[in-house]
Amino acid sequence: MTTISTGVSTACAQNAKLPAETMGSAPGGAIPPGRTMAGGRFNTFKGPAARPLGRRATDHHRSFFPTRTPMSEDLIQQYRVIHGREAYGNTSVKNLPYLLPLLDDLKPASIIDFGCGQSTLADELQRATGARIARYDPAIPKYSVRPEGKFDLLVNVDVLEHVPEDELEPIIADMAALARNAIIIVDMGPAVLILPDGRNAHVTQQNEEWWKQRLGTHFPYLEPIRVRSRRRAAFKTWKTREARPLRHFLIFLKAEIIYRLRKITGRR
Repeated sequence: MTTISTGVSTACAQNAKLPAETMGSAPGGAIPPGRTMAGGRFNTFKGPAARPLGRRATDHHRSFFPTRTPMSEDLIQQYRVIHGREAYGNTSVKNLPYLLPLLDDLKPASIIDFGCGQSTLADELQRATGARIARYDPAIPKYSVRPEGKFDLLVNVDVLEHVPEDELEPIIADMAALARNAIIIVDMGPAVLILPDGRNAHVTQQNEEWWKQRLGTHFPYLEPIRVRSRRRAAFKTWKTREARPLRHFLIFLKAEIIYRLRKITGRR
């Protein structure tokens, strides 16, 4: 097994230029950082004020350095500091009720959480399926060694939007090399977190069709799936093997009730 030095190149991100098109003018048009679409026009993002690096930003962020490609070690170190200070990138488990019916259909014997952050999602998936679990996140020392071999399923939640467009290709290729099937969830809007160099932490903000085309270079079959937030582009990479709507609804319902009870009691 090889320790991987990875991260997002600050220099590349600073030099990257977002396209000027609006989403209404061409499929896959870029959304400038800090903007949202309304009435066919870009409006300034009216979300919570940006917070300094090292404090909690949004509740969905996860660490985002999952690639073999050598990138900025400085940026990795910044996120290592964040992980050391607080529970960061730990809420992807909110999508668990939506994922469990998919896993019931696929029945994977092995799962890798690619860009896992501090989430307990992998633990929940193992508890529900009995699958062999692996985690990978270079910003967290105990998960920083990239697992070898091939997994039945790769789970990638709120990761790719943190990677500059011109650096996505090797990451997506590595994801496809690691697993036979994947569930990929990407945030399409701006983050609350602003990086020290002034960039929005979601350095790639694109629409669902753009992400489908980009992922399709390595995942030939992509089927949209429902997840908790409509601001996400979410896909699975396999065709449903056995339609069991009642069974899968009951699996969803049970997990959703548990999620909401935990939310009420402050446990997620």
